[in-house]
Amino acid sequence: MLGQPVFAGHARHASSTGTTEPPLPRVYLFTKTDCQLCDEAKEALEPIMHKFVLEEVDITLPENERWNELYRYDIPVFHVYEEFVCKHHVDLLAFERALEKYKNGVFR
Repeated sequence: MLGQPVFAGHARHASSTGTTEPPLPRVYLFTKTDCQLCDEAKEALEPIMHKFVLEEVDITLPENERWNELYRYDIPVFHVYEEFVCKHHVDLLAFERALEKYKNGVFR
């Protein structure tokens, strides 16, 4: 089942060394069932998948009507939390910039 975006709660967690570190950022993929372009986009992200948690949001579900209205003709669409990153294809440079912003505390 595909998850829903929840753009709150950027909590920190304690590492094994006792320091407080941010969790891996959440990347939301707005998608739908049988989306070939979405599958290709996920493959393109493989080299950097260790840097984030990917959550898929099925825009065709009734509870995701808002996202369907916004993105029905644009999937795949990616956000890091609430920040738009790219659509139609993966832009690795845009991902690196968004993930760096998260790492530097911009999203907290």
